[in-house]
Amino acid sequence: MPDGADPQIEAPILRELFAYWQSRCLGRPFPSRADVDPMAIPALLPHLFLLDVEHGLDVEHGRELRFRIRLSGTFIDTVFFRDGRHRYLNDHTVNRRDPARLDPYRAVVAT
Repeated sequence: MPDGADPQIEAPILRELFAYWQSRCLGRPFPSRADVDPMAIPALLPHLFLLDVEHGLDVEHGRELRFRIRLSGTFIDTVFFRDGRHRYLNDHTVNRRDPARLDPYRAVVAT
């Protein structure tokens, strides 16, 4: 198990990512963008995605946060989209059926 990994995280990829994340926090709640070096975690890149948060308008519900995929790893693409770039998590079938699935993303933006 990588140093700093949480033993309660069962998936090896998530344990490795968590250990890397913790090592880059440097005493802060989360690392800055400059602290994350994708070249240091090549085995994890297929499993990661980066999102842009956009503030849109939903006629039915008022203001809505939209989560646009800026970059997605190859594993993410095979699971969710052929090429996720420039698509929105909000528009994925499972999230349209159950919009509450995006609540954790909304909580991150709120805090």
